[in-house]
Amino acid sequence: MKKPFRALATAILLTIMLGSTHTFAADVKNYPGSTCQPATGAQAASLSYFIGVALNDSSTDSIALDCPIIRGVLNPPISRGRVAVVAQNPNQAVSCTIRSIDAANGANVPSRQVTQTVNTTVTAPGVQHLDFASLTDFGNDSYYIITCIVPPRSEDRLGSGIVFYQVREE
Repeated sequence: MKKPFRALATAILLTIMLGSTHTFAADVKNYPGSTCQPATGAQAASLSYFIGVALNDSSTDSIALDCPIIRGVLNPPISRGRVAVVAQNPNQAVSCTIRSIDAANGANVPSRQVTQTVNTTVTAPGVQHLDFASLTDFGNDSYYIITCIVPPRSEDRLGSGIVFYQVREE
């Protein structure tokens, strides 16, 4: 009598532990700034990398950097995100936008997108964290990307850039 009960209890416990798909652990992904690429090929000459940090070396032009985000296998939505930037230009802010894009129409043109934009404080040079809130997920045919506009360096400082970025899916 004990063996059938034990087998049934074990089966129920395993079903509960392994079979539940309603709760997922958070999936936090960290990427170095060097993962970001210039939005156009013409901007590549202004970009330099130093220990994983992507920096704008231009003294005259801002550059746009696209930072890819790899979606999790189970495709939970982004619950929050962060970009750590070095803001070295006292006159211009670093601006980053995170996008959730629905590409379900089969074309390379997004049919729907949701965006959030955050900016650094111009008067506080150094590393700043730009935080994003949760973002709409459009399902399996959607993707995420962060685009940052990085200002030119000022005469007496190093370039501004992206140190790292992070997303949390849950």
